[in-house]
Amino acid sequence: MAKRVTIKDVAREAGVSIALVSLVLHARLDAEGNPVCSVRRETARRIFDAVQKLGYIPNRAAAAIRSGRSYSIAVITSDISNSFFSRICRHVENLAYDQGYNVIFASSDENPTKFTQVLDSTLRLGVDGMIIVPPPHSEVAIGKISAMNIPIVLLERDIEGVEAAGRVLLDNASADRLAVEEFVRGGYRRIELVAYNMDVSTIRSRIEGYRRAMEGMGLGDCAKVHYLEYGADVDAMARLLRNAADRGCEAVYLTTNTISLLALQALKRLRMNVPGDMAVLGFDESPAFSIAEPSVSHIVQPVRALGEESFSMLVEMIEDKDAARTVVLPPELVRGGSSAPSGQ
Repeated sequence: MAKRVTIKDVAREAGVSIALVSLVLHARLDAEGNPVCSVRRETARRIFDAVQKLGYIPNRAAAAIRSGRSYSIAVITSDISNSFFSRICRHVENLAYDQGYNVIFASSDENPTKFTQVLDSTLRLGVDGMIIVPPPHSEVAIGKISAMNIPIVLLERDIEGVEAAGRVLLDNASADRLAVEEFVRGGYRRIELVAYNMDVSTIRSRIEGYRRAMEGMGLGDCAKVHYLEYGADVDAMARLLRNAADRGCEAVYLTTNTISLLALQALKRLRMNVPGDMAVLGFDESPAFSIAEPSVSHIVQPVRALGEESFSMLVEMIEDKDAARTVVLPPELVRGGSSAPSGQ
């Protein structure tokens, strides 16, 4: 069996110290492939040539054990194919690359059993910290990770009982107020909300905020919440909207981008005119919102800020265990034709 090439062999071949080889190989590369560090470019090239000639493969696991750092983090969302979460992950990935971190992405599919398995897998990989969108009933699993002193940032959703975790959240009460005020501005009174039937903080807070906003407008008696099963299809949404329209509902507030897209498909299938038969206000962003006719009013979450704040907080927590804090970001209303006064 051939002898395994070591970092000592590379140092000998390049005529430099082992420490210098380590510095170059662990440095981030610029656009031209040069390491961003204090080593002269000619020396770095000599090291890279030695690595290629000898076929050296760095032992990252061993390096992590020696340094106590893997420079890897995990980002666990509910569904990475969801455009809202995928855009956040893209920002985190870019920031991580700039700071020399590797990122492991995973989805829980809102399944607490799968979530626990994903946590176990990322732990075995030795990540330095985690950004987590908590699925339902994940309090115990996350609490165990936090008790191991692994830095955690809860993104977009909150859970109780994990005091050491950082939090980056949306001001859902402001989002609900913007939505209800937009409908009232258009003359709508019978405003109803559609949410997934899931026990997570964002859904609970959006429902609570919606009810408060309706009461604040003197419309508490008109408030009604429709619960949709996670993963429901267009048929289920069409039945929900048909039933709402038959009862005299004038406008629907759709609390996620997946619910919003389902509603647009269902309204088209039902041949319901927007906003004449039903006014609509969605959540998050989608190309469909701008190309729909009329365009769809929607609440925008600050995706870039969510990614930047969660990553920067996690790095601070990795370097300083007391850096956890709570950041609450403001939403924005993008007005489209779907919430315009019905007489227009």
